[in-house]
Amino acid sequence: MPLWLVAIFSALQTAFYYMPFNIMFARAAREEKMGESVGRLYSYSQLACMAAPLFGGLAAIAGGFPVLIVISGSIFFAASFLFFFIPNDQAAIGFDFRKAVAMFKKHTRYAFIQIFYFFQKTLEDVIWPVFIYLAFGSIFSVGMAGALIGLGGCLFMVLVGKRADAGNKNFLFKIGGIFLVAIWLLRFFIKGEFNYYILTVCAGFFGILASVPFEAYTFNKSKKGNTAEFMIFRESLLLASRLLAFGLVFALASRLDYTFIAAAISCLLFLLP
Repeated sequence: MPLWLVAIFSALQTAFYYMPFNIMFARAAREEKMGESVGRLYSYSQLACMAAPLFGGLAAIAGGFPVLIVISGSIFFAASFLFFFIPNDQAAIGFDFRKAVAMFKKHTRYAFIQIFYFFQKTLEDVIWPVFIYLAFGSIFSVGMAGALIGLGGCLFMVLVGKRADAGNKNFLFKIGGIFLVAIWLLRFFIKGEFNYYILTVCAGFFGILASVPFEAYTFNKSKKGNTAEFMIFRESLLLASRLLAFGLVFALASRLDYTFIAAAISCLLFLLP
């Protein structure tokens, strides 16, 4: 199958699955319990799929990527069937380019922090596993790295979510940013498979300090107006950050570790007042 066709289906999956899911979640969650709700959402998902990267790596070794893709697709379609039992909510959406520009002007600080947040998250979720594979030439190592990210974060999410509800989300977000800056810099300067695994666990653990409070803040912010339009705006920022991240990766393809410095700088910008 051509890679461009895979890219098209991946984009359709994002548009027709994750975006409506985020809108429905934002509308259903209670504002005063948003941090806990986000923590539970991510932790349940993480617990369910924590072993998936490891078993995915084993499946790819045993049967190749076609077998892995068939198994993943089957699970995805089985889970999607449950959405047919969710009540329909047809809220008016009038999102266009002019509205996107107006929202960017209104939420400029949020927009830039969201772009930097998604930028480093793209490097963590996509580029870091690729770097692990290129460094050690092992699909099993990629699966192990993914499992360790889950192990480092899933038990911490609900606790951080509750703390975010009780205290200052911005403070937790900045603390998480400080730890992520240190982790990305250590990834650049420290080498070795064992060290990479330890840093992967730390990234999964301390990254929660940034992701859960910030996502809770985002969902609460979306509830103050048209939730669907705000979440579409959020997805446009995600697209911009991914284009930025992948553009940097292509420019530094021969030295992927230099992207770690860019990730550290982006996390440092979490500390903006």
